[in-house]
Amino acid sequence: MVVHFPLPQDTPSAIILQDNAGQPIAVQVDKNEDVTFFVPFQKAGEKLAYTIEPLAGNNAVGPEKVAGALATSKKEDGRLRFEVNHAPVFYYQMDLAKPPREGIADKILRGGFLYPIYTPKGVQVADSYPVDHPHDHGIWTAWASSQFQGRHVDFWNPHYAYGGTVEFVGLDRTWDGSVDAGFESRHRSIDRTVTPNVAALNEQWKVTLYAAPDLPARLFDLEFTQTPATADPLEVEKYIYGGLGVRGHAQWEDKKNMWILTSEGTIDRVQANNQPARWVFIGGNIDGSPAGIAVLSAPTNFRAPQTVRMNPDGPFFMYAPVITAGFTITKEQPYIAHYRFIVQDGRPDAKFLEACWQGFAHPATATVEAR
Repeated sequence: MVVHFPLPQDTPSAIILQDNAGQPIAVQVDKNEDVTFFVPFQKAGEKLAYTIEPLAGNNAVGPEKVAGALATSKKEDGRLRFEVNHAPVFYYQMDLAKPPREGIADKILRGGFLYPIYTPKGVQVADSYPVDHPHDHGIWTAWASSQFQGRHVDFWNPHYAYGGTVEFVGLDRTWDGSVDAGFESRHRSIDRTVTPNVAALNEQWKVTLYAAPDLPARLFDLEFTQTPATADPLEVEKYIYGGLGVRGHAQWEDKKNMWILTSEGTIDRVQANNQPARWVFIGGNIDGSPAGIAVLSAPTNFRAPQTVRMNPDGPFFMYAPVITAGFTITKEQPYIAHYRFIVQDGRPDAKFLEACWQGFAHPATATVEAR
């Protein structure tokens, strides 16, 4: 569970927490003097107490002081590599990603997505440019059937005659730390049905990777905000998909080798399709190793609990609020969404994932008291 609280006045920014047993707990103080730390487990109704202690040097508590706590980023080859204790967790692709084979049209190429994605044991669980849907990319966002300035445009399917695209615009900042690392960036949805092309949506991403010591999984958040790029709104039409997409590993294309589990207890992809769910897990064996990825949808998201589009054939799904009805994105009403990802080895455990969702949906509050 991720916990935040404001740094008390007259407290040095270089601090550490100690629990009742005197064990150090890593904290991170951001530029706004907000403190973040991670609690791996807390019973319902339980109150935990910590002591704030000053720490020499800066606020980044290294692994020599707090075992298992270090989240970092590194820029390489047009993308960002994110790690926990020097083990890769995911890459953020900024530049147009090179296809893994010939025959993929240039108009399908894109950036602005997360791929590859790794479990704690180093199993890679995602896919990009798959043969059946080469426009799928790890974790990505796009709308499908839309109306913009009186034109029909589909940002999800760039290969269509009326297909648009989503492109990376810029990286605003990155950070590392003893508790979390992350980045903020900008994308835009481009209408390519006219010449010159027109930007329809501006999108801001914030991705936060938590070091999360003692958690048997990788944990990261994606928050994004979309606003019109012009004075004209974007009308997102009712459709069978569009929103946040997750593409699983190619070996899960074997239906017997892919598992799903939703917060509603559904394990059949056909039954899960078009149904709301607080969280969804998709996984399977990869070279004999069981692994998967769960997506937790925040209760504050538009039309929560959002409806799931579960592809009946391929190993991918999406949270698609457009399944029930269309909506309009305007300057006054931007589209805002927040998701948490749990990437794990092994088969899914419903109690564990529900506990993760509860901690995400109802985060603990911290009260600071003077001694």
